[in-house]
Amino acid sequence: MRPAPLCPEIHGDSGLDGPGSKGALLPPSRRAAKPGKAVIAMWEAISTKHQELGGKTLVRLVCCGALTNVALLLLLYPEVIGMVDLVLMGGAMGMGNTGPVAEFNIQTDPEAAKIVFESGVDITMMPLEVTHTVLVTPSVLSKLKGSSPGSPFY
Repeated sequence: MRPAPLCPEIHGDSGLDGPGSKGALLPPSRRAAKPGKAVIAMWEAISTKHQELGGKTLVRLVCCGALTNVALLLLLYPEVIGMVDLVLMGGAMGMGNTGPVAEFNIQTDPEAAKIVFESGVDITMMPLEVTHTVLVTPSVLSKLKGSSPGSPFY
């Protein structure tokens, strides 16, 4: 395994800070981390929600980082392909952010990206250029910080 790369010039020193490492953009989570393996937790949450939705409505899985856990999910639970549609932030239509044509989220684990793209799951890809047009403003941050249980941002 390769060491997990960070891109401090874009994501800050921890990978979750803003550019320039001004500290965390959001307060610490109010929820504790769940014990266990991420891929198993993903499978349990997706399959449960898919059943709750009557088994016909797809669960939207949004990925804004490397696709490692999604690739593992698809390999371990191939039946999930018919349960989800995937929206991912990754790739670039032109110039990359970590090389002339490389984008960080895909470059971090290209083997996982290959598995995901070739899996047959429905994918909506938001390339790097889209991230340059959608900004997290102070107004957006305040909405995230003020979210309550049950909201999509809690």
